Amino acid sequence: MTEEIRSLNALRGLAALVVLVSHFSGATGWLGEYPSSGAGQLGVMLFFILSGFLMAYLYLHEPLTSGALRRYIVARIARVVPLFAVVIAASTVLPRIGVDGVFYDLSTRAQVISHMLLLSGKSILWTIPTELQFYAVLVIWWAVLRKSPFGILPIVIAAASGLVATRRFSADIGGIPYEFRLPQVIPYFAIGALFGIAYRKWPQLRQRQHRAFASILLLVIALYPKVFEAIVGERHQLWRDPRIFVIMSLIFATVVFLVPSDAAVLANRIGDHLGQISYSLYLLHVPVMWAIAKIALPNSIGFVFFLAASVGVASLSFQLFERPMARAIRGQAQRWAVPESLRSPLR
Repeated sequence: MTEEIRSLNALRGLAALVVLVSHFSGATGWLGEYPSSGAGQLGVMLFFILSGFLMAYLYLHEPLTSGALRRYIVARIARVVPLFAVVIAASTVLPRIGVDGVFYDLSTRAQVISHMLLLSGKSILWTIPTELQFYAVLVIWWAVLRKSPFGILPIVIAAASGLVATRRFSADIGGIPYEFRLPQVIPYFAIGALFGIAYRKWPQLRQRQHRAFASILLLVIALYPKVFEAIVGERHQLWRDPRIFVIMSLIFATVVFLVPSDAAVLANRIGDHLGQISYSLYLLHVPVMWAIAKIALPNSIGFVFFLAASVGVASLSFQLFERPMARAIRGQAQRWAVPESLRSPLR
């Protein structure tokens, strides 16, 4: 039976809020450069570590059977693809009917094809193809882990690559833009996966828990590029800086292993809700921000309005679209499922 780790809901919501604050500040100049300057990437790092953790925690302990693989694929598609597809559709159609500056502008055929084929992503959309690419890599890790006593080595090597400079690759394929960022961010998925394996396998790592350890989350603010520069005297390089990889990994590990799962600062209704709607919040906050930008509001009032509207839109999206679509996809897949008696381990 899989234990619910309630604090991860709030951590997911916090990651989304880091992205929201950074983007609003970057668009409006609110609070200067301190909340922006790429600080939203820290929230994405948390998302990726969290994703690696959950995928490993939920799946890698199971035998890799055809049934387990099918459930994994269906669950991932049901969670990620429907809302992403709607956003791509809106970003494709709206500019063509004269509605500009609301969704992401995918006005060229090449951009539309690239996004539909998960070859690239405009603005924050780059993270979705990268996430889905990681899901494919996880299947390889899963197969190796279940077959070899040294199967954890590929995950360790991927995590260790965060200690050296990594890069992303971009090109055009027949005029279609292509960007492969997984090599640059795979260390974050991998370290999360290692934490997920450790959490399930060695519960003794959680013996010295205390609510005070939750204060390590304040360290995220110190990693904001402008704040880091003010403290250290130099600006870090985000994904290319091994110090950021180490510190973000330490923050996540501390929260997961050393903060009690019932600590009120992370286990509360607000955190639960923000975690639940975090995917909608992440994908839809930019269109909300652009829509609100058309209203002349002072930045502080505008931020409160932007935050409330983003949470409201994300909540509606989750309740009225994401959750029903996920249930429909899982239900349809269940009807197509092979009977348990006919399933066999993948070889």
